[in-house]
Amino acid sequence: MAADSTPYFHNQRGVPRVRVATKEFMCIGSLPPFDHPHIYIEMGDDNETVCPYCSTHFVYDPHLSGPCEPAECQFSPESIASSEPAASELDAEQRAPASPPPLQRPQTQYGFIALFDSEDGLHRAVECLRAHNISGLRTYTPKRLEDAPEGSPIPVVIFISGLFGTAAGFGMEVYANTISYPLDIGGRPEVSWPAFVPIAFEIGILFAILASIIAYLIVAGLPKLYDPIDECGAMRDSMRDGWIVAIRDGDEQTLDHAYLILTGLHPKLIEGIPA
Repeated sequence: MAADSTPYFHNQRGVPRVRVATKEFMCIGSLPPFDHPHIYIEMGDDNETVCPYCSTHFVYDPHLSGPCEPAECQFSPESIASSEPAASELDAEQRAPASPPPLQRPQTQYGFIALFDSEDGLHRAVECLRAHNISGLRTYTPKRLEDAPEGSPIPVVIFISGLFGTAAGFGMEVYANTISYPLDIGGRPEVSWPAFVPIAFEIGILFAILASIIAYLIVAGLPKLYDPIDECGAMRDSMRDGWIVAIRDGDEQTLDHAYLILTGLHPKLIEGIPA
């Protein structure tokens, strides 16, 4: 696509996503003079992407009636160029480089995520956030973290359920053979415990398996068919080589504070969780 025909888009409003009618475009982040370096983006075979500079989430929609939605996210570089005064009209002070714009986190009601290239980078981020009393942190990683808290209740639940199932199965056999339907089989005693053990053991295994499934679902907060964080493009990296920390709780001031801390740690990407 020719450079002069490439559309330009921005996200001055901070909307969760910008729908575009093309897969090749330029992202400038905010309106000038607070725009970031103009990033050329090509989706290729994908239908969505995230700007690596401002974390704006772009979604390809060929059915749009215009270039983008919201429509005000379209930007025309010619309009800025035509309105700029000639260089001879600017004095030395006006030609001085403008100060960088203040950092602004993605404005979503669900918080945001930060993607790091390594486990060490994630550890530093979590430690800094906890040192500043930032709570509500959740990590998404390709493997279990070395300092992850121990003491899951699931093994204890499995053990107790297995013992209970074994005892219940043994008691059921004793009741059936001594009270409910006693039989004299070749003079064998009614409570023939060696014959009861295999069945009681199998019932205990059944109880333990069922308890493990139920306990896992409860601890993991399942079944949960949808979570807004699944819309984040960076979440795909959490199962490959990405190390992600999510900040989802707290008021606006807390989220702003967490965002400033993370930007100082140079994450690979900071992305808002879509509404």
